[in-house]
Amino acid sequence: MLFVCIPLSSIWALFLKDVRSNKKTLLNVLLIINAVLFLWPLGMAYFLTPAGGNMWDENGAGGYLWFYMILLPLCFICQCVLLSIKLKNSKP
Repeated sequence: MLFVCIPLSSIWALFLKDVRSNKKTLLNVLLIINAVLFLWPLGMAYFLTPAGGNMWDENGAGGYLWFYMILLPLCFICQCVLLSIKLKNSKP
């Protein structure tokens, strides 16, 4: 469930109206970077898998999925911080 929450909450937060327009761009860029960084190992495992191969095979491209051991808590903490800042600066 966490794999869906981080990218979807980033997309949701992009559409919030901000009180300060100068921080809006910076926060939106940081949200997009966090979502792309979170999805990077999954994309690498998918796109580097040869035809007819298994993307979950750890001896091949599936080894990239081990980056989630580091990225999952890191991106989750960053997402919570970014969303709290975004909600604090949003218009009611």
